Amino acid sequence: MFLNAMARVAARERLTIKQFLERRGKEAEKLPPNSKHAHYGMISYIDEKIGNLLTALERANLSENTIIIFTADHGEMMGERGMWYKQHFFEWASRIPLIIHAPDKFKAGRIPQNCSLVDIMPTLLELANEAPFDELVDTSDGQSLVPALFGKPEELSDIAYSEFAADGSTGPSIMVKHKNYKYMDLEGVDELLFDVVKDPDEQDNLIGNPLFSDLADQMRKLCKSNWDMEDMRGKIANDQKRRLKVHHSTKGDPTYVNIVRSDDAERYIRNAGAADTKAKARLPYVAPARPK
Repeated sequence: MFLNAMARVAARERLTIKQFLERRGKEAEKLPPNSKHAHYGMISYIDEKIGNLLTALERANLSENTIIIFTADHGEMMGERGMWYKQHFFEWASRIPLIIHAPDKFKAGRIPQNCSLVDIMPTLLELANEAPFDELVDTSDGQSLVPALFGKPEELSDIAYSEFAADGSTGPSIMVKHKNYKYMDLEGVDELLFDVVKDPDEQDNLIGNPLFSDLADQMRKLCKSNWDMEDMRGKIANDQKRRLKVHHSTKGDPTYVNIVRSDDAERYIRNAGAADTKAKARLPYVAPARPK
């Protein structure tokens, strides 16, 4: 999360988060536009491949009764606010496309309510079952979007949750978006609250504004209803201890952490060192440190 590196550098240089973001933005303006060119190039590539898939469905006479979902697991900061990559809850990084196409089932339309990737499974189950699916063995965190697809978006909760606790986080970061308001608790260090309709660039933090104190409390309660922050901090710290023990024992080799089969270390692209490459390109650059 951005507090892992950005806030620590900001604190070291005696800058507020706002001052640090402003400086980061000025630094990003000096960078060449190659990264955005590459990003848009990848979008064009994906667009072409989707077209190939749709053409194949049409040739097989399956285009009218195939449910197609286009989505992504995260967005991307492409220099906005001087930030790069994902790992944040700002709209550029957390808002994703979600297009559900089933022409023989429902009409085209746009649904403004908040939803999440966890809603896809219950949605597909209900569409496949052609009725609400009530045979889940375990409870689901998601809600079916079928009512909204059939013209009743008001039946949705209009709430989306997200969390981040990876890449050496010192604590969990959580987000809840309800209607047009987004609240973030970042590792228990910082709180942010934005009206993303009136403030789409998320520049005006409403935390501390007395006019929004009740709203901030409501958003905090929503978060507490889903997360036990102290319990999460304990689990994160214990997991990091286990990982560091393995790291010290193996001297960092292999670096891939999820080896189940003998050839897993050769099966995935990320084994080529994506994390190291990203670390070198971070803005601001953070010098590597050996785990203790």
